[in-house]
Amino acid sequence: MKGKATGLLLAFSLGSGEAAANFDLILESSSMVEASGIDWFDDGMGKERFLIAGDEGALFLVDRDGTNGSYLGSASVDIEALAIPNHKGNIAYLGIEHNDIGGTIGRIQEYNFETQTFGGTYQLPLATLTEESLGLEALTYVSSTNTFYAGVQGTGDLYRFQLPTSGSDVVNLGFLTPETTYTELTGLYYDEARDLLFAGYDRIGSSGGAVLAMELDGTFVQEWLFNDQELSGLSLIDTTLFLVEDDKPGGKLRSQANFLKPLPEQELELDFESEKQVAVMPEASTYALLAAMLGLPLCMRRKAEN
Repeated sequence: MKGKATGLLLAFSLGSGEAAANFDLILESSSMVEASGIDWFDDGMGKERFLIAGDEGALFLVDRDGTNGSYLGSASVDIEALAIPNHKGNIAYLGIEHNDIGGTIGRIQEYNFETQTFGGTYQLPLATLTEESLGLEALTYVSSTNTFYAGVQGTGDLYRFQLPTSGSDVVNLGFLTPETTYTELTGLYYDEARDLLFAGYDRIGSSGGAVLAMELDGTFVQEWLFNDQELSGLSLIDTTLFLVEDDKPGGKLRSQANFLKPLPEQELELDFESEKQVAVMPEASTYALLAAMLGLPLCMRRKAEN
C-alpha cells in the first residue's frame, strides 16, 4: 500500500493548551449583529472576510481586520450558526434554531450572501436539534468527507449529516458525543490543515469559556480555557483564533494571534510498502533527520491516502 503521511514529526503540537488571554478587540459596534456564528471566506481578490450571523436573523460582512463592515438585513429567524464550505464562493449554510414567524425549526438554510437571496431548505430530523433555546447552536463543514457537523447547545452532542442530491431530506449520519463534560456548545470549526474539529463552549464554571480540539470522532486532543471571555462563535485562519460575542444590541469580534503553532510547509511522503522515505519536512528536528538517514522509526500523526 502506498500513501501520504501528513503531520508533525515526533509530536502533533497545537500550542501550550494553557488558559488563553490577551485577545485583541477587532470590532465592537452596535451596528454589528448580535453575533451567534462566524465563518471566513476568500473574496477571490486575496482578501479574507468574515460572514457573521446574528440570533435576531441578521447577517454582517466584514474584513478580517474589522474594516469595511456591511449589514445584510434581517429575517424573522434565529440564526445561531453558519458554515461556508471550503471558505470559497458566495454560498453559506445557516443553522436556524427556530423561526419566530412559524414554520420549520432546527433546519439548514442555503444563503447567497452576494445576491442576498435564500436557496434550499434542509430539515434536520432529530428532535434534540429543535429545542427553541438549547438546540442547534454550531455548524461546520468537513470537506474531506463532504459532511456537516451541527452542534447541540443543550447536550454538547454533534449531529452529522450530508446534503441530499435532490429533495430536502438530509442524509442522517447520526450523533457523536465529544470526550468532554462541557455541554454549553456555542461554536464549531473544522480545520482542514490539521484535520481537527475545534469546539467552543460558553459558561464554563462561574465565567469564561473554553475551546476544545478533537478528532472527527469526538476524541479529545487539547483544551484551552478563557477567563472572563464570552464565546458565541469561533473561526480559525492559519494560527489565529477569532471569537465573536453577543453584546446586545450589537456584537464584538476578537482575535488572538499565534493561538496555534504553525504547521510545517512540506508534507512527508512515505512508501508504506517499503517504508522508504521520499521527502523530509524542512522543519523536522535533528532527531527526525537522523532517523531518516539511519532508518529509525518516526512517531507521527498519519492520514493515509489509498
